[in-house]
Amino acid sequence: MKITKVTPWLISAPRPYLDTANDNKAGGNREYLFVEVNTDEGVTGWGEVTAGSPRALPICAGLQHVSDLIEGDDPRLIEKIWNKIFRAYTYMGSRGLTTNMISAVDIALWDIRGKVLGLPISELFGGPVRDGIPIYCHPQNGSSPEDTAQHAKAIVETGQKAMKIDPFQPKHEEESNGYLSGKLSPEAENLGVARIAAMREATGSDIEIMIDCHGRFDVPTAIRLAKVLEPYNIWWFEEPVPVESTHALRQVRE
Repeated sequence: MKITKVTPWLISAPRPYLDTANDNKAGGNREYLFVEVNTDEGVTGWGEVTAGSPRALPICAGLQHVSDLIEGDDPRLIEKIWNKIFRAYTYMGSRGLTTNMISAVDIALWDIRGKVLGLPISELFGGPVRDGIPIYCHPQNGSSPEDTAQHAKAIVETGQKAMKIDPFQPKHEEESNGYLSGKLSPEAENLGVARIAAMREATGSDIEIMIDCHGRFDVPTAIRLAKVLEPYNIWWFEEPVPVESTHALRQVRE
């Protein structure tokens, strides 16, 4: 069996909920990137990349070059193909575009392997280790803390036990590129904390609330936000600083 083509499929679909912070910019839709790997024996594998605009388009372009790179390769050689793609793009960095492309192809190759053998992919990894996988939902950032709390309460009423949100939305132009400054205005901070406080009051103490900071903050800002959020029993505090800054993450953790 040989790989004949890698095809990225960029799909636009309605968002599962109204995101007041982004809907005007995204036209009410969200993008999903699926990757199809074809073989000369008619077995097709599917992978996926979590990447919306503007990241999805360069990933699609890169995958078209990956198609040329691995055409004719044996899809059973998953580890070999992983390293082949990685080495071809190694000078572009060890994360981002390179790993997005690799992960999509890797998933598709395991899909092919499972189909050829007639086995669930979990069997190829040594068998399942649990009966189910916990999931979480995303409440929307409402125009007010009360709106956010109302949406969180509606999620809990469906039986969900956990939710994740980025409550710290920029309020000023200089914060729109918060990755540059690492700061957060008092206005945005107070609104974000009020959202979490309202969520906790509305959902009770047994619901897991998780915060995603999207790697936006510097060390002092991240530590201050973590301390302010401590009374609300936050389950995890994701990417408070840029992921490349392991020394910064160590400082925040300590």
